[in-house]
Amino acid sequence: MASTNLSGFRRSARAAVRGAAEGALAGTLGVAGACALWSGPEEVRGIVLGAAVSWLASSLSTAALLATRGSPRAFWWAFGAGLALRLSALAGLMAYSLRAAGVSQAALLLAYAFGVLCLLPLEYRHIKG
Repeated sequence: MASTNLSGFRRSARAAVRGAAEGALAGTLGVAGACALWSGPEEVRGIVLGAAVSWLASSLSTAALLATRGSPRAFWWAFGAGLALRLSALAGLMAYSLRAAGVSQAALLLAYAFGVLCLLPLEYRHIKG
């Protein structure tokens, strides 16, 4: 009979939710600051979309890494999946920005890149702890 570690799962789930909430707060502050600097509607749409995608990728990656805490092999698979997710998100945003009218390509891609960079320390803190 297989046993499950529900307390470990709950602890990981709480940490993932807390990390996503902290990332959302940090992202909201960053987006608000960026939108205050660039007021054009195309730039604002790009900033919001890029930041939202970076937050989603970071939150999913953190949740996967926290769920695999007990197994080093599973941890590295989740780590690779998180990198692949971020790369896929970047490729998707690049493809979207080529066809999207009304969205600034530069704002979209910069918001994604800076979003990923700013959320990495939050992600690392939850995985390390």
